Amino acid sequence: MGRHWDRRGNTPPPGPGTGAYPAPGTADATTEPAVTPLRAPIPTAEAVIELANEVCGHFARAAVARAMVGHSEGEAEHARLTARAERFDALVNEKWPALVEALRTGLPSAAPLQGPAPTAEAVIALANEVCGHFAQAAVARTLAEHSASEAEHASQAARAEQFDALVDEKWPELVEALRTGLPSAAQIERFMPVRPLTNGHVELHVHDTSARRFVVLLTGVQALAVGAHMTAYGSIVLDRIGQKLDPLLPHVKAAPPFVPPGFAGQPATPDGAAGPPPAHP
Repeated sequence: MGRHWDRRGNTPPPGPGTGAYPAPGTADATTEPAVTPLRAPIPTAEAVIELANEVCGHFARAAVARAMVGHSEGEAEHARLTARAERFDALVNEKWPALVEALRTGLPSAAPLQGPAPTAEAVIALANEVCGHFAQAAVARTLAEHSASEAEHASQAARAEQFDALVDEKWPELVEALRTGLPSAAQIERFMPVRPLTNGHVELHVHDTSARRFVVLLTGVQALAVGAHMTAYGSIVLDRIGQKLDPLLPHVKAAPPFVPPGFAGQPATPDGAAGPPPAHP
């Protein structure tokens, strides 16, 4: 009875587990600022969604273990469930501040004047709410499976359905808020091994003569300078091997503003023209 805890689809649900005590985030989640001259990278939406999923799962498992302590038979089972709860509590205490920090890094602290981007505190509260609902639903399902009567089973099953409905409502809201306010994952561009990052840096993916792969990290200013130097050096080496540079340059079509209206010179190159004009002798 009940649903699988780790459902995956187009909109990923919170991670597996249950719980019935206050949701994560009710305690102080402040962290010490990192002492670094570089700006912290803005996390991607998918990374934060995955982290929220993980936090909810750990929180729910801890809550289920605590709920089952009251149904334990013997000291050994009581100790095992208590240790399980403590283990997942430790994971929540580790991951929840990381989630809060990611949201405060990537989302605005105040509502923007333009656009629907949510604030960091609003999304933190929503994540807190989702984890709480998910945990309570899972605890109710677990208690229903261990109920001593039909009435208790029906009560816990109904409670699980109630909180499942809240999760089904709130989790998509959380995912949408994260995808609206945070950047999507950057991809290495197909035409060259370069990936722009969200913190003002650029990754250059290269390999050495032994085919070992390396990543060169450049600031935005360095990337512009390297690009200019590479263009200059490229023209130099092509000239040294006797190859003209102009055939390799992007073709500028003979169209306004390059051809004044009424000018009876060369006709404009149509959009479907094949290739650049022939090279000069």
